[in-house]
Amino acid sequence: SMEVFAQYEVDDDGDRYPGSSELTWAAQDECRERFEEYVGESYWDSRFDLTTLTPSFSTWDVGDRTVTCLIVAGDGGTFVGSARAADR
Repeated sequence: SMEVFAQYEVDDDGDRYPGSSELTWAAQDECRERFEEYVGESYWDSRFDLTTLTPSFSTWDVGDRTVTCLIVAGDGGTFVGSARAADR
């Protein structure tokens, strides 16, 4: 299972698509920073993992600049309830 814990808009330095690798690396960094605020524990110490959804080349072309940060179970399994303030 997954839980959305943050969304933000990418700074748009122009119309050119920055590339999926660049967007993914930047999203991972930004989402890790927001992770601790949401969960109550450092990403590196938590039992949860995270993944991101970033704009693709085709969605960027139509104005999509939204990055979504998602929490996932660190063991690949599922979790029940919310990870918000779980402190784990």
